[in-house]
Amino acid sequence: MYIGPFFYLNHPRINQKGLFADLLPDAQAKTRGHKRVSPVTHADLLDRIALHEMLQEIPRGSVVYDLDSRMAVIYIDRCIEKHLGEIIRLFELTEWVVEYDDQFVCPRCDHLTNRF
Repeated sequence: MYIGPFFYLNHPRINQKGLFADLLPDAQAKTRGHKRVSPVTHADLLDRIALHEMLQEIPRGSVVYDLDSRMAVIYIDRCIEKHLGEIIRLFELTEWVVEYDDQFVCPRCDHLTNRF
């Protein structure tokens, strides 16, 4: 099992397309509270593959390990939820839950979720 940040790139200003992740073996993760997390940030990962200033524009998520529930938690932007199977395979997850967090919302999804 791996943890870490991920992006799904499909932006007109970026030549690369698809799922990009920084995979860290769970055993090498840092413990923060009751979760094991990667020290690699989305900004670190994006610096390797695209323009850093686009960070908030790109659908993203992160996989962490919850020590209390003994399950992986996939935080994900709703617009890339259709790629969940690919994320589960890439991170080699066997037990997981999906959760949503405001920090993983691209402008398109933010606009859709805040409509009245």
